[in-house]
Amino acid sequence: SGDAPLTGAGTAVHAGILSWLAGDSNRSLLILLDEADAFLDADAAGNQFTNVEWCRRIMEDSGRRAKVVFAGLHRTARFDSLPNQPLSHFGPAIVVGPLRPQHAYDLLTRPLQAVGFRFEDDSTPARVLALVNNMPALLQLFGAALMEELTSQPLPPNAPVQLVTNADVDSVFNNAELKDAFREKYRLTLNLDPRYQVIAYTVAGAAHERGVDAGLTLTELSTDARSPWPAGFASCGSDDCGVLVKGC
Repeated sequence: SGDAPLTGAGTAVHAGILSWLAGDSNRSLLILLDEADAFLDADAAGNQFTNVEWCRRIMEDSGRRAKVVFAGLHRTARFDSLPNQPLSHFGPAIVVGPLRPQHAYDLLTRPLQAVGFRFEDDSTPARVLALVNNMPALLQLFGAALMEELTSQPLPPNAPVQLVTNADVDSVFNNAELKDAFREKYRLTLNLDPRYQVIAYTVAGAAHERGVDAGLTLTELSTDARSPWPAGFASCGSDDCGVLVKGC
């Protein structure tokens, strides 16, 4: 590598990984680091990014046969504006949110088709996706509950493909346990950052006052959310607010 030399314990990790990869051309290494917010905050102190820089060196010097992925909340994207920070070499930040419509449709229908179930018409899965807002976690919960509903009655071995009807969907969505599971998923997400709760309540309040079809611009939402809790959003610029909205 033509980079400036680094010293410290990272040299042993760097050398060990490269040596292991060199031992077999078919080897590769994928390192997935979840909930990396505190780590990145500490490593960014003084704009040093010592450990992140080591990760970048490992990726570059291995020809990207070793890759590192950081995952976390909005704070993983807040370093984009810092000059000369190594995270930019990891690739563009990806905001994980609702699935694209086709991906959500496939996630719902293909597993069911694999075990002998299909929807009676295209409007039925579209209705499910609208109810779960294309959120993968909610779609997974619904799919599990639907499978339990559909398989509650035994079928003969030679049974044809079974149809999933709107009545089946209604029965599943009216299940109290599923509603509780949905509510718990929302609660866990909003509890990840207290500002998520403020933003969610701001949107809910606007919908109550103006109607559910009325929207808020990002500027309006940022202003309204800061109003009840200025201290909580004191260090949150306009770009950060946009990332927060996507996160919740």
